[in-house]
Amino acid sequence: MPSHKSFRTKQKLAKAQKQNRPVPQWIRLRTGNTIRCVLTPPFETTTLRLYQSAREQSNPWLTFLNSYNAKRRHWRKTRIGI
Repeated sequence: MPSHKSFRTKQKLAKAQKQNRPVPQWIRLRTGNTIRCVLTPPFETTTLRLYQSAREQSNPWLTFLNSYNAKRRHWRKTRIGI
């Protein structure tokens, strides 16, 4: 059935398109978040948060590293495998 085959293909492409986006900002604020966090010296949690925010303000590159999606797919470099 050709119509069902094209429907399944489009469904798979739509799912891949939804997954292939930057990580939302609110994920960084969750407790126990380990998504692409920059390693920092082990202080108490309040001191650590202040330390991280001060570092991010001084260096915008660290903010980018924290919100970067490491599993982002480029259309030419990796194929979905349909």
